[in-house]
Amino acid sequence: MEMFSREEAVCFLEGSWGVSNVAERLTRDRKALLHEVVTQVQVSVPFQSVTLMAVPPEQRRRPSVGSIKAECMAGVGGLCYNLNTFAWYLLKALGFSAQLCPATCTSSIIDPDNHLVVLVNDLEKKGDLHLVECGCGFPTFRAVSLDFEEESPVFVDSFLEYKYVRHEGQILRMQGDGDTIKRNDPPKKDLDFFMGKWRRFYFFSLRPSDDLSDFDAKFDRVFTVPRATPFDHSPRALLFPGKRAVVVVNNRLMVEDEEGVLTKTVLQGDDEIAECYRQYFPALKEEVVRAALQEWRRVQQ
Repeated sequence: MEMFSREEAVCFLEGSWGVSNVAERLTRDRKALLHEVVTQVQVSVPFQSVTLMAVPPEQRRRPSVGSIKAECMAGVGGLCYNLNTFAWYLLKALGFSAQLCPATCTSSIIDPDNHLVVLVNDLEKKGDLHLVECGCGFPTFRAVSLDFEEESPVFVDSFLEYKYVRHEGQILRMQGDGDTIKRNDPPKKDLDFFMGKWRRFYFFSLRPSDDLSDFDAKFDRVFTVPRATPFDHSPRALLFPGKRAVVVVNNRLMVEDEEGVLTKTVLQGDDEIAECYRQYFPALKEEVVRAALQEWRRVQQ
């Protein structure tokens, strides 16, 4: 089952996201087009846990391909599974040689293969390999070449400095200046890994798959098992309009200024939080936001 036909993908990108001359650029400008599509996913589709938390715990399920398509096209978004699966199907419809690959985030818990990334093969020449990351909750406004021996270049997108490195047979996403994750002091065994100022955010080995069902069992757990991730008990949303971050985590709002600095505001009460979502994430319905906030208050007790 495919999510898009080629014609539908081209029409969506041009009509909804304003990506110009898609069909023509697929023959003469594939790399720049890929960078633009990757960026537009993050500009247009929020990484968010609100819709998950709004569903009673006993009714939560891994989303279907159809629901992922509808919610991403409508700007509702979801977790990494939603966003990177959407990007994968979209890129395949355009004719890119794209595969899925499991990864493991290590920000707050260790749960193997709790993340999903996209690999793009043969972008500029036969045998090359690029990473597409649209769903980690941090900016990655490019496809990243994985054809490096030890380290990628250092990238700065939005508020964040990051790079990819090879270490002990794995590829690690390392985050430097701008990283918003509070660091454990002392570091926790297996969870925390540092290289100087750089903190590991996730790691993976190259285990590409052409079949989404290979990930069903793992993401059934992500979406249904309590405390398997932070996202079943912490309402949050993040988007990059104009390639600048707007982040809501629980009752905190962070908005990126022109210097790339996140200005933080504590929101007072559910009405103010709901108003914040209305302003910055209008595709998320107020009743959904309030249901997620009610669940957040419940699990805090």
